[in-house]
Amino acid sequence: MEYIYRAKIKEVKDFEETSANCIVVNSFSSSIKMIDKIFFSYGLILTIKNLIKILSKKRILVTVLHEDKIVSFCWLNLGFCKYYPIEPNSVVIGPVWTDENYRKQGFATSLLKAALVFMKNDTDTDFVYIDTSEQNLSMQSVIKKCGFGEPISSFEL
Repeated sequence: MEYIYRAKIKEVKDFEETSANCIVVNSFSSSIKMIDKIFFSYGLILTIKNLIKILSKKRILVTVLHEDKIVSFCWLNLGFCKYYPIEPNSVVIGPVWTDENYRKQGFATSLLKAALVFMKNDTDTDFVYIDTSEQNLSMQSVIKKCGFGEPISSFEL
């Protein structure tokens, strides 16, 4: 079972700067600046797929760099979700991923906070959604730290 969380972006609190190096990749120029890190982390095929997603203008990549390596990332899916209906001008965050060697160090929390600040300040987003599995207690904790309340619904994959 997957839990769905929802927040009104204007009600998301302002977070203080984090020590993590969070980078939003939402354009061709920002993609070019990050291409070596994306390639180093994912190889040629996934780099090409990721660039296509970014250039489609329907997805934004948010990353955390640590020692010049992408250690955590999430996608911001603009206006669509393949698992449940959302309102126009909404964003679904996901998937969220952190390298297993860097988990439990606050990178996912920093990543999610940076994504929320970006959406609040640089987009016309009304609502933001995120979902996670019933078993992923770590992600549920991160979601709550970032100001989401209890799940509003659930679905089966």
